[in-house]
Amino acid sequence: MNERIPFGEKLLPFVLPDPWKTKYLYPNRVPSFDDPQQAISAALENPFGSLPLKERVKPNQRVSILVSDITRLWVRTDLFLPSILRVLNEGGVKDHDIVLIVATGTHRDNSREEIRRIVGEETFRRVRIINHHANDERELTYLGRSPYGTQVRINRSVAESDLVIVTGGITFHSLSGFSGGRKAILPGISGYETVQQNHRLSLKEGGGVLPTVKKGSLEKNPVSDDMLAAARMIPNTFLFNVVMDENGKLVQAVSGDLEKAHLEGCRTVQQISTCPIRQKTEVVVAAPGGYPWDISLYQSIKTLENATYATQEGGIIILVTECRDGLGPPDWAKWFDLGGVEGIERELRKGFTIPGFIALKTASFTRRFRVLLVSQLPDESAKKAGMIPTPSMSEAVCNAWQRREETTCTFIPSGSFVFPIHMP
Repeated sequence: MNERIPFGEKLLPFVLPDPWKTKYLYPNRVPSFDDPQQAISAALENPFGSLPLKERVKPNQRVSILVSDITRLWVRTDLFLPSILRVLNEGGVKDHDIVLIVATGTHRDNSREEIRRIVGEETFRRVRIINHHANDERELTYLGRSPYGTQVRINRSVAESDLVIVTGGITFHSLSGFSGGRKAILPGISGYETVQQNHRLSLKEGGGVLPTVKKGSLEKNPVSDDMLAAARMIPNTFLFNVVMDENGKLVQAVSGDLEKAHLEGCRTVQQISTCPIRQKTEVVVAAPGGYPWDISLYQSIKTLENATYATQEGGIIILVTECRDGLGPPDWAKWFDLGGVEGIERELRKGFTIPGFIALKTASFTRRFRVLLVSQLPDESAKKAGMIPTPSMSEAVCNAWQRREETTCTFIPSGSFVFPIHMP
């Protein structure tokens, strides 16, 4: 069977063996907007749990707008920022009273060119834009303790603003259940130790990760609850989030209250991505969906995790991801030198980091499944992450074929947007 799978900005052709019983998992079809600007304006006019943005704006307010960093380029921040700025200007807020803060969390600074891509040329020229620095105490201010005991320190510019507009995109997230919403604040513009204290809530006593800390889980998820509690410490916030489909088109825009508007978007993500399956298969072929979702191996672990939900224990996963930016964060690779799952978890309990958490999950996946990696990464990088470097799709399929001549297979070409749920 002749197939094609996304790889960066192109499609790789390959052939699936005829004897394999192959099924296909795609995102559920939800209509996208032909006129995104109309949908964005309508969302700003019809918020959930809040007055419209235009009624929250007062002349001469100091306004902070939190925007996603370069790893979330798919959010298409440049698409909706002009509409938000227009509402602010019409309400009497001048451009010089607005600051855009790249909510880097604990990620690196974004370059000026990357910021230009994130926000668009017009916005780049109009307003002041800064990167958040989680490790610079001079840029942070203390708000107090959350109900979970987290010491909440956030970006000082945000704390001193009269209005904080929280933007981002909503999709599944391994730690907080869903991205978007409160995540732009914690970890987005929080101090390093605040982030660590929050993320440590994912670990259970005696070892391992709490069962409620997983994709799609908001109920009894202490990481998510703590994020929202911290975000609520900022008194005057307004949310604007988007849901995008696998083609990069706008499916939904929501605005208003940090929690109520976010939940509306989460429901849409579940509608798009949740795919019930009756049986797991011995082989899964999966790709994040091309660029920008396969920008690095680190970002592609989301797809690997989704693929595991469709794979029989001990089965084979062929992960197809370009990785033009390499492995990902510089501090991610070092976690794989700690001796596998046990070593990573020991170190993680001493000092929690998201790269460490993703390394722990990756090590657990490569222990349970044989992962063949088709990418542009050097062989040593793939091996470091516990995967088997494979130079082409034909060789990956041949490798799997030699072990599973007659088998079941699942093909997931847009793995960032497919969340298999096993329904016995």
